[in-house]
Amino acid sequence: WQDGQGFLLLWFWQHCHHICSSFKNYEKITPVFSYQRSYRFVADQETARAVTKDDNKILLRFCLMDLSGEQDDKFPPELKVLVNGIELDTKGGPFPMDITALCKITCDALNLIQVSSIGLGNYYVISVSLVKKLTVSNLIEKLKTKKPLTMQDTQTLIKKQLRGETLSEDTTATIIQCSLMCPLSMTRIVVPCRATSCHHIQVFDAIVYFRVNELKSNWICPVCNSPALFPSLVIDG
Repeated sequence: WQDGQGFLLLWFWQHCHHICSSFKNYEKITPVFSYQRSYRFVADQETARAVTKDDNKILLRFCLMDLSGEQDDKFPPELKVLVNGIELDTKGGPFPMDITALCKITCDALNLIQVSSIGLGNYYVISVSLVKKLTVSNLIEKLKTKKPLTMQDTQTLIKKQLRGETLSEDTTATIIQCSLMCPLSMTRIVVPCRATSCHHIQVFDAIVYFRVNELKSNWICPVCNSPALFPSLVIDG
């Protein structure tokens, strides 16, 4: 896959490298009615050293083979996966699967992944990668490296709202309210944040927002319910 294609980035996982040389980065699952295949790999020295640290994991992911852009995780129908003979729990998916504990990480040990599915109908991609777990604090530090919104930026947005430029044609704002309480936690905002794609003045607490998405990743603005992915987030103030 080319730049801008492949798996959607996981903001709490920093991609290190693909560990399955036999996959050639990604392995395509062809659209047949019944699919069964085995994948084998041996962890290299870099992977073997890395997974001894608690914040490094081996992730197994599936997604559609779609060249239109980055793809979110998606399981093939009736997916069944075994890693070294142990079946993975795919209920509640799709999601990236942490298979670190099931892998043999010595440099000469062979790992076996068995995949089966029924009624594919589409091309899918499977990938096994070494990743590093990031924390809320890591994301806050990354957020702080971005250029923050200034008071002038907020004033400009307020003026646009009062002129009705960010609202519907028949609506004009006369009163704009903004709370110092985070709409997620209903506690005082510590790190004021919003997405540059949003048109509202109200901010939310980045710390709370990251904690929520660490538990269940959806990256939806708690104010307007629009997508608010990490790249679009900035500190306001």
